[in-house]
Amino acid sequence: MKKNWLTLNSETFLWIKGEEGLLYNTLNATSFPFANIGEVEKICNELLKVDNLYSVMVSDNQLQDKKSVAWIDSIITNNMGCLTREVTYEERPVSLMPILKVQDNTQRYVWEHNRGIQGTILDNLHEVFFYINGTANGENELYKQIIYPLKINESLDYRDIIDFCFNSKNPYLTRIYLIGSLFTYPSYSILLNELHQLHIQLVITVTDVDYLHYMQAYTDLAMQEDTIVQVMVKNINRMEELLANHNKIDVCYYFLVASEAEYEYVLDTIERNNNKMDYQIIPIVKDNLDFFRNLVYLDKKELTEIPLTKRDIFVRQSINLNDFGRLTVLPDGRVYSNVNHSSLGTIKNLPIDIVYKEFTKGQSWFNVRKQKPCSDCIYQWLCPSPSNIELAIGKPNLCLMKE
Repeated sequence: MKKNWLTLNSETFLWIKGEEGLLYNTLNATSFPFANIGEVEKICNELLKVDNLYSVMVSDNQLQDKKSVAWIDSIITNNMGCLTREVTYEERPVSLMPILKVQDNTQRYVWEHNRGIQGTILDNLHEVFFYINGTANGENELYKQIIYPLKINESLDYRDIIDFCFNSKNPYLTRIYLIGSLFTYPSYSILLNELHQLHIQLVITVTDVDYLHYMQAYTDLAMQEDTIVQVMVKNINRMEELLANHNKIDVCYYFLVASEAEYEYVLDTIERNNNKMDYQIIPIVKDNLDFFRNLVYLDKKELTEIPLTKRDIFVRQSINLNDFGRLTVLPDGRVYSNVNHSSLGTIKNLPIDIVYKEFTKGQSWFNVRKQKPCSDCIYQWLCPSPSNIELAIGKPNLCLMKE
């Protein structure tokens, strides 16, 4: 018997949360929310059955229902699927629902670990952050939000840093960060020479004050092909001095702003000086939640305008893009996958053992939006991964959908 069939394409996601629904087409980044009620709800329930191959029969009654017809028209208009009329079951178009197929590497890593096999688990380590020492210009809370030097007297032994880096080496380790006051660190030249032998990009992160104090030395470092210097500008009033001494060298400035006035001042100062520099503006939490709501929080329009591929969404569903592949070593030698959570070990441990612990017992690398209120939101997998900012403000999301 010939029937009418609605088929969604394999690049379109259908998400349902109670009486709310959302369709998102990764081919053209179009989306539309809808009320998941009545005949539309019945159709959606059938579409979400894997065995139906993203294709369901649409009855004549449903094609006479104004709401379901408008819903189907929106699907066709946005190239999310098609309505095929008067064909048999065998002739109907079929598709594959976009479902994340999880390859349980953790289980394989446990099997290898129990048998003393190193395997490839270390390939998941991509970046290592060393807080080599402290500086009088550091901050002891800010590092929990962003990368920022500490105000502390402890420092790491350069030999431990070298050993940890050499033991971390794998084809996917792309960056090593040295955070603190490099030119007050004992044996910094030995450390740099040894790390350059790894042929991995070095990123030197320094406060604005320390950078200005040792500007020529940092300038010389930035001239090296495999080295980047990041200047964390917390003192916005030092911008003029930084710009005056900026000689188009490969230094990246991170301007930390805590208010709209600071945000506007940074933009105006850069524009006024007509300075072509590599920079980012980073909002920081500092008793300023209203500022954060205005500048950082995402609304429905902003979320749906972010172009995401099918792979992008699968990644959001499986790993934390802010934390995955990263380890941080603080000056006391403790190692973290995220400094807001418990330590995984110390710098004396082998990196492979620390990575294994994060895979099997960690809280960071696989922290995705499965918690409330995100788990009740149709925009759940369009949102960026959970971040340290959310931990800093004690709020599980940075959006205006579920407050």
